[in-house]
Amino acid sequence: MKAKLITFLGITVIVISNLALAAELSVTEAWARATIPGMANGAGYASLANEQEQPLTLVKLESPASSKTELHTHQHDNGMMKMVHVPELTLAAGESLSMAPGSYHIMFFDLQQPFKVGDSVPVVMHFADGSRQQINLEVRELE
Repeated sequence: MKAKLITFLGITVIVISNLALAAELSVTEAWARATIPGMANGAGYASLANEQEQPLTLVKLESPASSKTELHTHQHDNGMMKMVHVPELTLAAGESLSMAPGSYHIMFFDLQQPFKVGDSVPVVMHFADGSRQQINLEVRELE
C-alpha cells in the first residue's frame, strides 16, 4: 500500500511539473472572417500575450478546418503589398501581438467548408518547446 502511494505521488509530481512547463499564451479577441461559398481560403485573428517569464516561440499552426494553416503578415516590396508566411514567431516575456487585417493573421488554405457566422474554428498552436495550445476563433460577419 505504501509503495502504491509513493508511486501515485511521484506520478502526480511529474504531471504537475509538466503542466507548469507547458507553453501557454493569453489569447483574447480570437475571431475569423465569415467566408462565402466557393472561397478556398480564410483568415483569422487573435491577440496573444506572453505573460510568462521566458520567451515563447510559435512554430506551427494547424486546424481541422483547412488542409494548411499558417501564420502570415503583410510586407511592402517594391511599392507592392504582399502576404508572406511567418515560419516562426518569438514573443519575449511580457510581449504581446495583436493580429489584424493588413498585418499578422492566421491563414487557412483549402477550407473544408465555409466559415459561417457563429461557428467556432479550432486552431492548435505548436511551440518550439514541444507544447501545444488550442484556441477557438469565433466566426464573425464580413466587414
